[in-house]
Amino acid sequence: MSLIKNKIRRTAWGSFLKKIVLLLLLCDTAGAVGRDELRVKAGLDLFPSLLTADLDISKKKGRDGYITIVLLYLDNKTRALDMAGQISRLKEIHGIPIHVDVTDDPAMSMYAAPPAGIFITQPLNSRLADVVDYAEKNSVILFSPFKGDVEKGVLGGLSISDRVLPYINKKTMESSKIQIKQFFMRVSVIYEP
Repeated sequence: MSLIKNKIRRTAWGSFLKKIVLLLLLCDTAGAVGRDELRVKAGLDLFPSLLTADLDISKKKGRDGYITIVLLYLDNKTRALDMAGQISRLKEIHGIPIHVDVTDDPAMSMYAAPPAGIFITQPLNSRLADVVDYAEKNSVILFSPFKGDVEKGVLGGLSISDRVLPYINKKTMESSKIQIKQFFMRVSVIYEP
């Protein structure tokens, strides 16, 4: 039975990756904004998988019994709210309900407990370092679909070549004490600074 489940997972993963590659190939004719939009869409599909791969995700639920996921924006709240609606379709992770929120505060000061995950909806430029520091200190899954952010310390992102794969910053993962399932790590491109 587990062999069948593994085959279904691999088939679903392969189908997902083929769709993303197709989207990104279309992006060659689009401008930089179009490429970023496609990266964001691919990231919104991949981010829940990274959260699910966190071996300690169940320890990250709040007092209310929910896992909090935050979408961080710079100046476009409407776009972040739209993305939050897409993430909210997930409903739960490992049977634990999720709560999705948006903020423009890189310090996450409105949260009594750190969120389980943060998705960056726009390039943060000079504010990125503060978010990376917060996520690392609080063992938060930080994901950015934007090129170059993983190299700047973001835990997860996208590696795009002939196919789209998860991109993991190994140093950040180790320093934040986040443990990711081996299957997810095996299909990821690992950045080691």
